[in-house]
Amino acid sequence: MFRQLGIIEVDDIDELIDVASLLSRATPTGKEQLAVYSFSGGTAALCTDMVASPA
Repeated sequence: MFRQLGIIEVDDIDELIDVASLLSRATPTGKEQLAVYSFSGGTAALCTDMVASPA
């Protein structure tokens, strides 16, 4: 399922940093989407609300 959706799964913080570093060097294609990562459901919900709402 992750592969079909284009989700990159990491196993630890070091791998997360490596993947983030690689992705930050990619050339934007215009098809990018946003992911919200958080240890707290409340924080993730607030962030999602802020992203979805127009300024």
